[in-house]
Amino acid sequence: MYAAADVPAAYLEGVADSIRSTTESRRHLRLEVARSLADRFETNSELAARAYSQNATKILKEQINVEDVLGIALEQLSTTHGTAEPNGVPEDDWLTAFRNEAAQRSSEEMKLAFGRILAGQIREPGTYSIRTMRALGVMDTQTASLFKVLCNIAFVVSAVDTRVITPSGNAGNNALQEFGLSFLKLNVLQENGLIISDYNSWLEYSQLIQVPIPMSYAGRRVRLEPLEGMGNSTKLHGVALTKMGTELYSVVDLEENNNYTIKLVECFRNNNIALRILR
Repeated sequence: MYAAADVPAAYLEGVADSIRSTTESRRHLRLEVARSLADRFETNSELAARAYSQNATKILKEQINVEDVLGIALEQLSTTHGTAEPNGVPEDDWLTAFRNEAAQRSSEEMKLAFGRILAGQIREPGTYSIRTMRALGVMDTQTASLFKVLCNIAFVVSAVDTRVITPSGNAGNNALQEFGLSFLKLNVLQENGLIISDYNSWLEYSQLIQVPIPMSYAGRRVRLEPLEGMGNSTKLHGVALTKMGTELYSVVDLEENNNYTIKLVECFRNNNIALRILR
């Protein structure tokens, strides 16, 4: 009998076996096709042999990538304390799409991201969409770097909103440029489906003070407290993440931007709200 915290890790082994089994079947199919081609084109056996070799090399590289990601996911699940039995199982279509995307990325950063996605999907199926996985799979280095900059200064209201609050001005007019997010760079993120097209959308924050809802900033829990003179409405503007962006936010290693933190705390204080960073 597995302890509650061991169930996800044990389940992952089943997922791994499924992926390995599928990969092995595809490998045999590809090799049979190669052999068939070699038989049909006996006059050019050297060409067929090269194709066979290249195909085998490609399969090996893909499998190494997938095995590495599986190991990361297993480590993520094994180090999560108090994790209960998974709430369902990832769908076969999701696992197939995951394997296809993870197999193509060999950088350590991407392997870590895919490993975290698999672990999260096992804990709670439906956490990550196939569209989100595919977006991560085609994300270039520049976009990934910009997205990390964005996530580092994002304010998260759990299950409600994730956005970069603009301390002053309009992000569409380069108000976030000093923090590495110029208008042109925001366009890159928007074109990749990570942020919404309105760079000056708003959220009502005064009401959040009355509701016990989890909030965080730079990976740390935060709390909003009213100060004397706080009005009935406090609408703060900024750049909101899309659903896909919000899903990918959870796999980013966050690093606090101290300069932005100072401006963010000041922004809330100017609206008679105290931002308390708890940890």
